[in-house]
Amino acid sequence: MALEYVAAGVAPDHEVALVDMRFDRDLEGWLARFRPEVVAITGYTIDAPAMHDICARAKRWRHEVVTVVGGHHATVLPEDFLDGTTDYIVLGEGVHTFAELVRTLEEGGDPYTIPGLAIPEGDRVVTTEPRAYTELDALPFPARELNRPWRHRYFSAYLKPLASLRTSIGCPSRCNFCALWRMTGGKYLRRDPERIVEELASLEDAEYIFFVDDESLADAKRMERLGHMILEAGIRKRYFMYGRAKTIAAHPELIALWKRVGLDMILIGMESFRDAELADMNKRTTAATNEAAIRICREHGVNVNGQFIVNPDYSVADFRELARYVRRIRVSHPTYSVLTPLPGTDLFDQERHRLTTTDYHLFDLLHATLPTRLPLKRFYRELSKLYFRTPSPLQTWRNLQAWPKGERLATARLVARLFWEVRHYHRDHQAVSGRIHLPPPKAPQAPEGRIRLQPVA
Repeated sequence: MALEYVAAGVAPDHEVALVDMRFDRDLEGWLARFRPEVVAITGYTIDAPAMHDICARAKRWRHEVVTVVGGHHATVLPEDFLDGTTDYIVLGEGVHTFAELVRTLEEGGDPYTIPGLAIPEGDRVVTTEPRAYTELDALPFPARELNRPWRHRYFSAYLKPLASLRTSIGCPSRCNFCALWRMTGGKYLRRDPERIVEELASLEDAEYIFFVDDESLADAKRMERLGHMILEAGIRKRYFMYGRAKTIAAHPELIALWKRVGLDMILIGMESFRDAELADMNKRTTAATNEAAIRICREHGVNVNGQFIVNPDYSVADFRELARYVRRIRVSHPTYSVLTPLPGTDLFDQERHRLTTTDYHLFDLLHATLPTRLPLKRFYRELSKLYFRTPSPLQTWRNLQAWPKGERLATARLVARLFWEVRHYHRDHQAVSGRIHLPPPKAPQAPEGRIRLQPVA
């Protein structure tokens, strides 16, 4: 969705094409057909090797083409794009920065005057003046028409085809494994509900909507107003969003309202079943609060994608205790990630000296990048078992009923195969590529004060 926003910023005055290389890998064919003057790429840390590869292939096609990278990884680690194939690095929200860059290059201006850029110079990057984070209502609607060839293939579980929509960005929490709050300088930015309803109404062919916010429910008053406005507008869709357990537990009426609006599934970052581990992550919540949020969602018929973080220090007993906990509190759609110090997070600053790998491909939240208590082969076997042990067989059967009847058997086989493959992930540690260019350690940040959210007028 990020590139759809960026494309919308330049589309009025330029011919723009979008290629989703998850589905169309013929980059050279696209370059030959479209013959672009600028190629822009976005991605996360795990995508960095692919971003380098795309820039290199674009330069081999025509050395004069301007290559631009942006997104999460480029913002937190611009020094990683010094291989000579990247011309410009967009930092943070890129819509206005990229539009100004294109206009400046067209007019023969000086890119160093554009706020929010990093420009490679030999073995270093030169950063221009910082750009204040853009007010979300000042952004154009995403250029969704550009992803039409692949739109029917976007999904999350049984929710498909799935259209993405952003109502906010940033997060008031300060979890140490997450960089999202740092990306916006600690601010929680929100769109006006009227603009959101206007955009929703334009998505006539989309039944399922994914709110791609970092945390949708943080401003409960705003979400209450938005819910009522959607009902009043007569918009009938099904929704998937992120929500913090603490907000759900404090505002059960909000879940009741959004069930009427069409809320189908909510993703809750539960992270752990132990208060001590939650405190170590700076989650500012408790296992009891997580359980209360699950009960509230279940009472209102909202499915929960409960995300848990597996600590590399887990023993076999820890894995089994986690599985028992997930079954006991009846999380309908549990998922598990491995605690990973991603660049740009407090956890990375704390644990960088303990990294066991500098291979970007392993920073996918499914591989261990810190030392494990168990041998790697046993660690991944226990991780695989979590998926087969949770949820209960009855809940698994219920989950499958949400899929179209003709897809249930194939879905069950595919998911089982993917979960089985996890036990062989130890083999991935034997091949190393895409090494990280580690940035210098950052100075400790000043403690953050309490955030006070003001309702949108």
